[in-house]
Amino acid sequence: MIRKGVPPWGVDPRKYERPLAKFAIYNELFKKGTFLAECQGPCQCLCKVSWRPAKTAYCWDGTGEDPNHPLLLCDECAAEYDEYWDSMWDDYYSGLV
Repeated sequence: MIRKGVPPWGVDPRKYERPLAKFAIYNELFKKGTFLAECQGPCQCLCKVSWRPAKTAYCWDGTGEDPNHPLLLCDECAAEYDEYWDSMWDDYYSGLV
């Protein structure tokens, strides 16, 4: 539910009436685990994102970049990501892979 006058990310900018209001808004969003950044999914939009755990299980020896690192995803990309990896794991556990 989105209240009238409140942006979709749920922080009312009118609550902050000082010059550094945008930083206060970013801080409040960061406390919620959600903030404005570039999505690491296919849309790559500058929107409301949050850290999502990786659903991969690649072997990693500790060198280089972790292939199982968490991703910054918007809600739409996170839903697609979850659907894709849930179907992949279903195939794996049913013996198709």
